[in-house]
Amino acid sequence: MGNWRVHIPTSRRFFEIRLESIGGLGAHAAGQVLASAAVLRMGLNGAHFSSYGSEKKGSLVRSYVRLAPAAKPIRTSAPVDTPDAV
Repeated sequence: MGNWRVHIPTSRRFFEIRLESIGGLGAHAAGQVLASAAVLRMGLNGAHFSSYGSEKKGSLVRSYVRLAPAAKPIRTSAPVDTPDAV
């Protein structure tokens, strides 16, 4: 495996990503994989959580990922209002 370098913008505390889909299409799973890869393979701090609409197939799912340098803890699980990537 190559050595990956990630630049987290210094103007903000976190690099934030929001994934959106309809239920059953994988936004939650994609967010989990992305956060896990950032933590395990890139040495970053990462947090992942999802927001669901009504509990039926086809409703809106938003998945949020926050990444930070290893030295900065992530202590919030508030929804991402202004993501760096959608």
